[in-house]
Amino acid sequence: MKFKKLAIVLVIFLILLGAAVLIFRLFRSEKSKITGSTASSDKAQKIDLFGTMLAYNVNDGLMDLKISDKLESGWSVFKKNPQILEKYLNSLQKLYDDRDELIKKTDFSSDREIAGLFTWGVIEPEKGKFDWTLTDLAAEHAKSAKIKLSAVIQPFAGWDQKNTQVDSACQALDFAWYDYKSGPPNDWAEYKNFLEATVKRYKDAVSDWEIGNEYDGQCGGYQDNPEGYVKLLKISYDTIKEADPKAKVLNGGALEFLDNSIRNFWRKFFQLGGGNYLDAFNLHYNKERNGAKDGPAEFLEVLSFYNNLMKSQNLAKPLWLTEFGTYSGTPRQPPGQSSSASAPKFSTQSQEFQAAWYFRYSILAFANNTEKIFIDLAGPDDQNIGASSIYNLQGESRLFIKTLQAIAVEIKDFSKVEKIAGGQYKFTVGIKNIYAFWSGDLPSEIKGTVKVTDLYGAKKSMDAQSIKFSSQEPILVEF
Repeated sequence: MKFKKLAIVLVIFLILLGAAVLIFRLFRSEKSKITGSTASSDKAQKIDLFGTMLAYNVNDGLMDLKISDKLESGWSVFKKNPQILEKYLNSLQKLYDDRDELIKKTDFSSDREIAGLFTWGVIEPEKGKFDWTLTDLAAEHAKSAKIKLSAVIQPFAGWDQKNTQVDSACQALDFAWYDYKSGPPNDWAEYKNFLEATVKRYKDAVSDWEIGNEYDGQCGGYQDNPEGYVKLLKISYDTIKEADPKAKVLNGGALEFLDNSIRNFWRKFFQLGGGNYLDAFNLHYNKERNGAKDGPAEFLEVLSFYNNLMKSQNLAKPLWLTEFGTYSGTPRQPPGQSSSASAPKFSTQSQEFQAAWYFRYSILAFANNTEKIFIDLAGPDDQNIGASSIYNLQGESRLFIKTLQAIAVEIKDFSKVEKIAGGQYKFTVGIKNIYAFWSGDLPSEIKGTVKVTDLYGAKKSMDAQSIKFSSQEPILVEF
């Protein structure tokens, strides 16, 4: 009898103990949600809608030392001078330390690297001999900045391109990294070995691999050769996915519509099945780096063109904008032109104007199947591309960084977007609706007290009847 009573008491005790543990766990879970001790707070989370670009630009290290002319004979010659190479590597280390801090201030989750860094001939300067110096340095700094890299593979090595002719029109600094020679690999097995080794080495540092850059135009080795580019992309896609199944693969960024050749290149690319070998379609929109246009019609045409191409092939894949922006200030000249008083000048665009442009065009991009937008990290005030960067070379931020951060926080993880009217969009974010307004009248459905976020991320609650907005003062409204 006593044994039965003890057993009953023990069972009751265990039930009460289990209930107490369950209540404690629930309390702790709710407390963590309230206090933000997990990654649930906006500030604790990295921003995925936007990324930086060229934080670890190998060209920048050259220019600071005034030795960019030393690269004119190509990387394979440049690196043989130990004194210059040591100066250069020291310059990169200092530059990257500064860039790490700038990246951290953005809260962005990734950085796109182009121009030389992940070039076949830089990593494998001689057949079978790998040199990871530059890529290891970038990967170490990406880890320090708590970001992932989006790496641009340039599949060119001088020793593999012995029979490739140098194009005299392609003598820019970027092309020196592959000795001004660009064409399809001659030895595909060696290319695959290089790519597999690179992906395996950097699978923890690199989340996305772009295969080339603007290969639909001159200097990329595939102009008027979409068939050859599909072959390159397929081999690259299969190799990367085998080495790192989690990695994303993108095409090399598509050029602006300078003429019909660009459209025709990508039409043929998709007809040949190229869309099956990418996780997102990568495009550039740099036209307004020379000054903002009167409206977004041309931008929307570009987005629509690629979305329709994918739809025609029954592909449901997002867009990535990996070059994009407009400047502030009054740049004196495009990069590479004379800085003399006679050089052409651009119209003045204020930082406020620039921020409103980034607001409108970013919202339009996300409303038209864009998954991610990359913005140059740092550049000079007196150049049109440099002045479209988040920071100037003194590390001072331009106003639009607050705009991008506000958009990213408000519409993060949106599941649906609807166009209400021109300049009016509704994003569904969980159980909330977030509206973007910059044109027209406030929709009748917006009533009562709402939360308004202005162009620079400032929030306030106000009566809907008091809301005002314009193309230069766009807003986000939570209702």
